[in-house]
Amino acid sequence: MGLGDPLREEADLLARSTLAEDGRRVYRLPEFPDEELEEDQLGENFVSEIYRRFTGMALLTDEALGRVTMLGFAPRPWWKFWAT
Repeated sequence: MGLGDPLREEADLLARSTLAEDGRRVYRLPEFPDEELEEDQLGENFVSEIYRRFTGMALLTDEALGRVTMLGFAPRPWWKFWAT
C-alpha cells in the first residue's frame, strides 16, 4: 500500500534516511549520531514541528498541552475502554 507523495516538510527528514535490508526506512539525525531511528520514533517531533509552523508554539510542551481543549472526551478507567 502506497502512502502517496511525501509532504514538502518531510524532505529534510527523507534526505537523512536510507532503506534497511529488510525494507524499513531508518533515519540518522545529527542529534543522535550513533542511532538508527525508525519512522515511529520521529512521528511526534515531526507533527509538533508542523504544528509550530502554523501556530508559533510547540505542541509537545506542558504549557501548550495545558491549553488544549478536548471536546467529547471523558476520562474512563482503562478496564472500561472496550465497554460500550
